[in-house]
Amino acid sequence: MVMTLIMSIDDSDDRDFVREIYHRYERILHQYAQKMLENEAYVEDCVHDVFRGIIERLEKFKKLDEERQVKYMMLACRNTAINKYNNRKKSISLTVEGEAQMRKEMEIKDESSDVCEIVINNELRDIVRNLIDSLEEKYRDPVVFRYEYCYEIKEIAEILHISEELVRQRIKRARDKIKKAGGKKLHELFK
Repeated sequence: MVMTLIMSIDDSDDRDFVREIYHRYERILHQYAQKMLENEAYVEDCVHDVFRGIIERLEKFKKLDEERQVKYMMLACRNTAINKYNNRKKSISLTVEGEAQMRKEMEIKDESSDVCEIVINNELRDIVRNLIDSLEEKYRDPVVFRYEYCYEIKEIAEILHISEELVRQRIKRARDKIKKAGGKKLHELFK
């Protein structure tokens, strides 16, 4: 099913790129979706939807480094699986062990020559990253897609299967929560 989708890509370089990504990560995505969905047909649909989304946003996806590509696929897979599960009118309770393994800390290159400034920037990055990671999933995902991947609100709404207004609302609430929680930590950093 996914291979048919891949074969429909006109540009041969793009087709080869997606085929390579598919062969490298299909099994991981399949296993990840299987943890949430018991029905094999839903699992296959989930993986298909992830790759359809990649193909629809291929130019942006290709610009990401491999770590961010994997993170994107895992977030898209999780949200697609949740949406499929919820569409079946059942409640769901998820604990996602694989996400922690797939997450590595983002490296932010700092070209500053001032060692104190580098240390402060690294500490700030760590504080903000920890604050984002501590957010509830429903707030964390829109923030990650918006500020880490630079996706537009409309694209985030499509990926997460929610309205654009809800995406805006969750990003605003996440920023408020980060500001509130981070205030004390940031104050201590600059004592």
